[in-house]
Parts: sequence; C-alpha cells; structure tokens
Amino acid sequence: LVNFPKIHSYLLLRYSILFLSVIALGLESTSASGRVRSIDNDYFEIAALDFRSLSYVNELSIFTAEIAGRYLDSEGMAYPLPILVTLRPDTYVSFDGDYRIRIGPRNTVELDIRWHKGMTLKTCCHALCESLLTQYTLYNYGPERAAKFSAWPVSALVYEVYLALRPAKISYLVNLARDQTAPKLAAVLKMKNQSMSELDTSYGYWALEAMKSQAINRRVISGLFQRALSGEDISDILTDELESKVRQLEPIYLETWWKEILKSLINREYEVVETMSDSRSWLSNIAQFSDLIEAQSEHYSINLRSIWEHRAQPEVRALLSARRDILILRMARINPAYYNCAHSLIKVFDCLLNNQPSHKYLHALTGYLTDWEDVKDMQEKIEDLIVHK
Repeated sequence: LVNFPKIHSYLLLRYSILFLSVIALGLESTSASGRVRSIDNDYFEIAALDFRSLSYVNELSIFTAEIAGRYLDSEGMAYPLPILVTLRPDTYVSFDGDYRIRIGPRNTVELDIRWHKGMTLKTCCHALCESLLTQYTLYNYGPERAAKFSAWPVSALVYEVYLALRPAKISYLVNLARDQTAPKLAAVLKMKNQSMSELDTSYGYWALEAMKSQAINRRVISGLFQRALSGEDISDILTDELESKVRQLEPIYLETWWKEILKSLINREYEVVETMSDSRSWLSNIAQFSDLIEAQSEHYSINLRSIWEHRAQPEVRALLSARRDILILRMARINPAYYNCAHSLIKVFDCLLNNQPSHKYLHALTGYLTDWEDVKDMQEKIEDLIVHK
C-alpha cells in the first residue's frame, strides 16, 4: 500500500531543501539575472541561476545515470528523492574545493558545485558520479557504509562517462599509465572513496577494464561493482572468478595477473572516435571538388551542386567512387554527431553513380545540406555550452 503521509513528508522535505538552496543562491533577488531555475530528471534535481548551465548539467547527469545503469541494479537506483544539485557561483560558496557532497535528513544527498569558468568536464563528471554512487550506497546499504565504500567504482565510472564524451582522451590516460608506476591491485581495491587523494586516480578504471578483458560475465562485474560499494574487498571473489575462467591447475596470483593485464591494456592500439571538429573538417573536404577534372581537353572546377552536369564523365565517376569508398571506411571513426550527415553524403554519391533521376538527386542533396547545417548548429551550441569545461 502507498504510504501517503510518508510521501507527503518526503515532498515537504524536498521543497524545504530546495527553498534553502534557493536562498543560498540569492533567489530572493527579483531581478531576472538573479532568478533561480530548476529542472529534474529521474535521478537528479538541478538548481542554477542560468538556463544554459542548468541544461548542460541536466543532460550530463542523465548521461551519467545511463552509464551507471550498466553496473547498478535498477531497483537499487529507484531512490525516493533525486539528488539535489546546486550550481553555485563563487559568491555563494562556503566550502573548499570544486564541489561538496552532503548527507541531508532521511539520507537525502545534496551536491553543491562551485560553478565557475575553471570547472572542467572531468571534475563535473566526478561530482555527479560520486554523488550518484553515494546515494546508491545510502539507499541500498545504509548510512554507516557511506564512509566505507571503495574508491575504484567511482574512478571507473568517472572515466567511463568522461571517455564516452571525450574518446580521444584515452591517449592521455594511456600515456599517464605508461609513465607512472602502477600501484598494487590490492591497494586499488581496498582504497576507500574518502581516502582518494586526487581526481586523477585512474586505476579504478583500469581495474574495471582488466576485468572486462577477461570476458567475465557482465552480471558478475556488476556484482563486484556493487559489492565494492557495500564496502567489501572483492580480491578473493575476483581471484575465484579468474581461476574459473582460466581453469589451470596452478593458482592465480592476483598481483601477477594485474601487472600482466595492465601492461597489455596500456600497450594496445586504441582506435578512437574523432572529435566533432575533425569530422566536420574532413566531411567538408570530401564534399568539395576543388580537384580539376580533365575532360575533353578542358578543365572543370566543380562543386557538389554543379557536379550533376558532369556525372557521366569517367574522371568524375572515378573520383566519386573513390570518395564513396573512403567515406565508408571512415564511418567507423567518424564522430557520432556527424554520422547522419556522412550517411546522407553517401546517398548523394550513390545517386550520382547510379544515374538516379534528378529529383532523387536533389532530394538526397537537400537531405545532406539540411543534416550539415543542423549538426553545425548543434556543434556550435555544444561548444558554447562546454567552453572551458
């Protein structure tokens, strides 16, 4: 049965917390610039003084929760109340560091972020990931475990989220690991979140990648992830799982395995998705035909619109065919934001190569140009949102 008095008290509590946050942010101001805005999703409720920051953190928080859902139990994430995130200008900050996580009444979690131009995307990811895992620990294992959950799941989730948004940064992470002396796996697995000394501690991510590289069942990995959040040292369970995979007579020494697998991970070649700017520049070049096409002793300077008139020329067809092949090969690395645009350009090339009627060519060309303008506009808005992040 639904406990309506309990739900009512939760709502009153939430409104009280939000009201106090509003006061702290200067919501009492009646000016438009001082008006606090708020937005909520399934896991976070965000309050900020400007809509751009609000939208940015809302989208990032939704994405963070989606990645976290790979390792956390869905029922365990069904929190009674979302995490309250307050984006605070320096004027309204009374804590050290870039963010602060607090445990409020009835195990509510509050995240205060110092919202300034120096806030990086990775730090923002860290704040959201840590608060989400803190909430999960409180809700599923009780408040006494909040100070005891392991650091490696936080590190792993932070970098999963960050690298999903900035895939090219894997090269930085790899070079960092190559230049450092790796800690023992026991130290990585036993470190508590409150003891993690710096945001750049990436070995939790490498520990998770090491488990994945052994083809350990996804549900088993999720179980290890959740056990670590409960404060448990997973070393023995991980050893048993590895031995069941290898099925060798000699026992597996976890530190030896860790040293070997980490070396393999940081020395492999990583294929990364291009940045939006790289994909944009490359697509722009491949859609242009500044090449001089020689036909009947004349040179034609053509572009994507005028190429229809020259589509039957062998030199033009050869160039189109080559461009189409290169485009298809590159599709695996193109930035997802430009994927539809690249696919539309392939359709344009196909119309030219397959002698499609002019109306089909114009339709394909219009589709490509529309996709091109849409994604350019989206990229400019995103870059505007995350400048200095």
